[in-house]
Amino acid sequence: MTIHRQPAICVVIPAYNAAQTISYALESALLQRGIDLQIVVVDHGSSDGTPQILARVAKGNPITILHAARLRGACPSASSPLNVGFEFALHQLGAMPDWIIRLDADDILASDTCLLNALEGVNGKADALQLISGKLVFFDTVSGLAQHFGLREQACQIEVLLSGGAYSLPHHSLLMSPGLLQRAYQKRGYYYDHRISYGEDLDFTLTLISVLAPPEICFVNVDITFKRLEGTTLTTSLRRLDIGLDHLRIFARHRCLRRSLLVRSLVDLALQQIGIQQGWLRDALGFPGKVFGTIEPTSFESVAQRLRYLQEHHRLTMAGEA
Repeated sequence: MTIHRQPAICVVIPAYNAAQTISYALESALLQRGIDLQIVVVDHGSSDGTPQILARVAKGNPITILHAARLRGACPSASSPLNVGFEFALHQLGAMPDWIIRLDADDILASDTCLLNALEGVNGKADALQLISGKLVFFDTVSGLAQHFGLREQACQIEVLLSGGAYSLPHHSLLMSPGLLQRAYQKRGYYYDHRISYGEDLDFTLTLISVLAPPEICFVNVDITFKRLEGTTLTTSLRRLDIGLDHLRIFARHRCLRRSLLVRSLVDLALQQIGIQQGWLRDALGFPGKVFGTIEPTSFESVAQRLRYLQEHHRLTMAGEA
């Protein structure tokens, strides 16, 4: 009799002062069905209630809590804790996972079976793959906004991704194999570049794609991540000048990118600087993600239901332990 084991997935969560949202992220991961789950949370020097929430939720669950010192003057990005988490998942977790995925502390996994659904969506090719790209939904609980984000079908080719399609690849909905991460590390000597404050995920994704062969990547029509927009995000806390300089660094490193996208990126920053956050002008002149991807309004209710479900499950779990 053949025994089929469940796929092993490690969810790496970078966290910094995430007391308001971390429980949602953790619950969305813990509730995943049909997989052998491990969660690695890297606390990047939180000074709010994040460490206490982590310690409470970790009891009896497959959660490893690590700590990364937050150095004074360091770039305010998730790169350092992600690097710590990836290194642990690859070399210290015990059994090597089949897949690793990033989940930010203010985001949630889209359903209790989204990771399993993504693997099943590759039609039995998982063993030959190194990268599985799902879809993503941006949401804002303040305005009730929800937007579906994904690649256009014609952009689902490695050469197109390297020329700029990676702008529209949902960086936070990627299942990565350990082998792919090791290839990226061998090429650069690190995973995420901690010197880049904005666009570090684009830089990292381009490196992943550059070490892939065409048969090793697959795109699935599965919502994997709901990504939160409201609050004090890294983007809103950075100066536009710093964001522009980071773009220049990325384009200098990845010369395969279309130069026209750099112009669009800088124009987009200028439009945001004068208060134009959305509309036809930004679509036409800025926001490179619209060149290769689609952003379509969708119902906020599915996101709201997911958040209520996670909140209630967390409340009941904590009440049962009291």
